[in-house]
Amino acid sequence: MAKKSLNNIDLKDAGLFIFRVGISYFMIKYHGWGKFQTVLYGDEIKFPNPIHIGVVPSFYIAMIAEFFVSIFIILGLFTRVATLILFVNMLVASYVLYQMGNSMESPMLYCLSYLVMLVAGGGKLTLDYFIRNKK
Repeated sequence: MAKKSLNNIDLKDAGLFIFRVGISYFMIKYHGWGKFQTVLYGDEIKFPNPIHIGVVPSFYIAMIAEFFVSIFIILGLFTRVATLILFVNMLVASYVLYQMGNSMESPMLYCLSYLVMLVAGGGKLTLDYFIRNKK
């Protein structure tokens, strides 16, 4: 049984919260925010087309995943579905980097992190948990 802290919150749930928020913060800061700004400012989109649907749709899919879906993970809303979306997004990013001859380390670390969240879930410190257990 996990150790309890104040208000009977498992330390495991606190750890999942820190992990979930931390990974999502870095995803937004280093990947999603720049893409979001590109859309906000109407800058030219320069992006690979890894799934052959066009540069602009590929860019928007990545931007939505890396910015908006990361916010869902921070909030703990639809956590497993959101995590799966980002896991697939990072698999595609890994493939693109591999094809370009670049290091896949960063997207593969994100993949591993999202796999952990996919298996473990978001914990009790999520909106999902509070919505399910609302009385």
